[in-house]
Amino acid sequence: MNRDLARHWLGQGHYVGLQYAPTIPEGPADEKHHDDGDRCRIYRMDASTAVMKAFEDFGGIDVVVHGIEGLDEFGQWEEDSVGLAEDISNLFESVHQLNRVALKRFSGQRHGQLLFLLRHGGRVTSPVMNAGKLALMGAIAEESRSKIIVQAISLAEGTEMAEAVSRRKAEKPMALTELFDTLDVVIAAGRSLHGQNIQIGG
Repeated sequence: MNRDLARHWLGQGHYVGLQYAPTIPEGPADEKHHDDGDRCRIYRMDASTAVMKAFEDFGGIDVVVHGIEGLDEFGQWEEDSVGLAEDISNLFESVHQLNRVALKRFSGQRHGQLLFLLRHGGRVTSPVMNAGKLALMGAIAEESRSKIIVQAISLAEGTEMAEAVSRRKAEKPMALTELFDTLDVVIAAGRSLHGQNIQIGG
């Protein structure tokens, strides 16, 4: 999804930076297949360092998007509950550090948007991460300066009320175009949607 979103925004003439953990194998995105020269940068480092580097490379950033972690909380709870707790703790620390860097830089340039992408339902999801990021989004929305905008977009896949066992059967694919169109609308809306959780799909 990250690369599809990059193609979408590059097609609109924007500059895009993609952050991947160093442990993720290199793929086509590393080969600059977008043919957009310096408009697309790949960062294989921790999230907060990547954001800091992107601000420097692009001379500022208008929008920082928190991606979906891809943590299968339901499956991992049964196999390794201790490891799951450690993974969630590490992910929250990464989110915190990214926010700290992004908000500091946004304050310095006196504008910026921070977006949280959440996934509800489907094969890979983490209710704990969703709840934590929504709470964090709300806190930032109340405390951030007037020029800094923060929002969340929740992707609903399948039936929200389904039992964990039947959720896999109930899920249906989420159209990327719907997500990208919503992102464009949310970014364009700016302050009028500040502090909101916009739900799409279902």
